[in-house]
Amino acid sequence: MNFKTCRQLIYEDFHKVLTQQPHGKLSEYLYILRYLITNNSFKFCFWFRLGSWSKGNKKLIPIYMFSWIMHRHYMFKFGIQMPLGTPVKGGLSFNHFSCIIINGATQIGRNCTIFHGVTTALKIGGSNAGVPSIGDNCVLGPGSKILGSVTLGDNVFVGANAVVTHNMPANSVVAGMPAKIISMNGTESTKLIRLHK
Repeated sequence: MNFKTCRQLIYEDFHKVLTQQPHGKLSEYLYILRYLITNNSFKFCFWFRLGSWSKGNKKLIPIYMFSWIMHRHYMFKFGIQMPLGTPVKGGLSFNHFSCIIINGATQIGRNCTIFHGVTTALKIGGSNAGVPSIGDNCVLGPGSKILGSVTLGDNVFVGANAVVTHNMPANSVVAGMPAKIISMNGTESTKLIRLHK
């Protein structure tokens, strides 16, 4: 990842949690600083992005070390286990915290919203071996589990405590253990969550 990509991802994460529209570039930079101090989701995402960008680059060791320390600090403080380098596109947000475990190989699309108690887990062996792949604009509800080589299409809403063990099509709302499709109204459902900041 180059710095331009890192900056773009941070910018998208910032705009996902932004509640007021800044006026002008200076105002926007001040808002970013304010959110870095006051918004817990953006704090975590900022240090995750910076650490992921600087990881493995010998020229950036001081930045990486500081980012790693800050990432670890917020990882323990907020209860989010998501290793540096996890392939996550822009617009990530955590609406609530604690007991969130994201496998480092999980692919996460744009504008994903993750609630507390979510787990995306590697499954070893069997028909579903592998890690999950999550599409754009998905919402992972409180306590939901995405297990094994599962693909969630775009705009999928995973209900509270659902256990997803097989692929789910785009625009679906899923719930239950194991998860089943209960509606194809995922676009509207995920949009409501994205608009409620």
